[in-house]
Amino acid sequence: NIINTKDNNEGYISISNNKIYYCSNCNGSYDIFELTIDTNKNIIDFLTDTIRLIGEPIENINSDKDDKCSYIVNNFMVFTTNRESGFGVYDLFFIKKVDN
Repeated sequence: NIINTKDNNEGYISISNNKIYYCSNCNGSYDIFELTIDTNKNIIDFLTDTIRLIGEPIENINSDKDDKCSYIVNNFMVFTTNRESGFGVYDLFFIKKVDN
């Protein structure tokens, strides 16, 4: 319940470089958020801090449908979504990071 509403507990945290990517339904549907890691703390202390972690939604990834379960490998982010351009209820999509 640190990053989601009290009725859901899906976080799907992925860490790449000094960023944490996670999904949250705090805006009403699931979106993928990005949070910069506080490098003054070790990662365990940062993740288990009692304050609510609030990142920024990634606008060029999120849609008006549920976008969640992000996983990062090198310059690729794979995630699942139920947007209409897919083939079923939830489909895998990927994006490639180019020029930051």
